[in-house]
Amino acid sequence: MGLEVITGGIEVAGKLFESFGSVIGRRINIKELKKSNDRHIDDILDLYERIFKAEHKIPGSDLIAWLQTRDTTEPAEERIQQCLLFAKRKSAVVGVLKALYCPQSRYVLVSYLGIDKQSDTVSRKVARKMMISFFARFLNRKWKDYRGIVFEIETALPGMVKAEKDECRARLRLFRDIATQQNSRALHIKMDYHQPKMADEENYTGTGRKMTLMFIPKKHSGDFIAKAIVENLLKFLLFRVYGTTQTISGRRKEAYGKYLNGIYKLTVNQLTEHVDVE
Repeated sequence: MGLEVITGGIEVAGKLFESFGSVIGRRINIKELKKSNDRHIDDILDLYERIFKAEHKIPGSDLIAWLQTRDTTEPAEERIQQCLLFAKRKSAVVGVLKALYCPQSRYVLVSYLGIDKQSDTVSRKVARKMMISFFARFLNRKWKDYRGIVFEIETALPGMVKAEKDECRARLRLFRDIATQQNSRALHIKMDYHQPKMADEENYTGTGRKMTLMFIPKKHSGDFIAKAIVENLLKFLLFRVYGTTQTISGRRKEAYGKYLNGIYKLTVNQLTEHVDVE
């Protein structure tokens, strides 16, 4: 009987939470950043600087540089397309999602997805749910020919403090939510993958942090994916994303390109014809 009372209390609390969340949801707006003079840019960049680690970030100016280059003469079928979504509650920006799409390979990268930790619990959960739902609709409307979504998540390594491990797991849950929205599942590609160093590093030797490479295919069956698919994902990530979306001075561009090619070869050499996933 006591258990029934406790369960009933949880049900009531859940309904109250959903009701409160519905009210909060009406006060949260998800928008796409489209103009370089948008009044929210400073708030977006401030949130970006606060919630993402320095070693995983490109300069804030690079995050939105594509807004000034939409009139490029590069053919549309070769141009990396980008979108930046943000969640706003009242006057505060509480969430940001940055994604890129390559029409040639038809792969999407979710490069940044974060919710302000300083906002209240209900706002965080509602903003996350609304942003992911908005992104799912965006994908199926504007990038509907995409083959799959790829993203990097920092690997929870031994020696990390609990808070860091919890952050890694929280990011994984976020991207699994995206997979659910796409009626798919997030696959962990079982290989040794390290994030390349950013272009503004002093030197291009060694590798960046060990990362978990995740993939949400539009269509998939089985417990492995072909080596050719993984190679194409790596080419998209390294040469189309890291190689073209950062501001790199002329004399360093060639050096950075060689560095990325070295990372590519190092990663590909370990692959078998069928790469396991979980």
